Amino acid sequence: ASAASAGPADVVNEKYTTIKALVAKKLDQTTFDKTVKAELDSFVDYTELSKRTLGDRWAGLKQKDRDRFVAGFRQMIQRSYVRKFNPDAQFTMEITPAAANADDGSVIVASTIRSGTSEAGVNYAFHQVKGRWWAFDVIIDDVSMMKNYRRQFAKIWDSEGFEGLMKEIDRKNAESTSE
Repeated sequence: ASAASAGPADVVNEKYTTIKALVAKKLDQTTFDKTVKAELDSFVDYTELSKRTLGDRWAGLKQKDRDRFVAGFRQMIQRSYVRKFNPDAQFTMEITPAAANADDGSVIVASTIRSGTSEAGVNYAFHQVKGRWWAFDVIIDDVSMMKNYRRQFAKIWDSEGFEGLMKEIDRKNAESTSE
């Protein structure tokens, strides 16, 4: 299916097929990480994720601060997601056939990932933009990435403001580049 006509379950299936092919190529870690990040950019709506993560605080930000937050948060998300994939580990994925519609018009695609003896429920929340489905949340074993970050960021914002939150995001991103 073309990107414009693909449904959200098709998007998840396509991305995992691509990542499985990357795992099979036995790429070096740097190339693997870079390629997975590019895949994320092709289906994650970082702006929507950022907006929903900050909630009511988003509206009070100037566009330059929104852009700065999205860029920093994107880097953080990519680092976190890439760490979950080991280029040496084989995995299987099973998608639940029917996507569930949420109250806000978004669609949840449920999947189960298995690697070795471990198994995790991984659900993706999608919304449609200009006829294309984009993910804005990943829920692993019933824990929403967006809601988890919302709680963490609210604590930092409440005590240190937006600049304090950006310092923390920048610090975490700097740590990841020195690993």
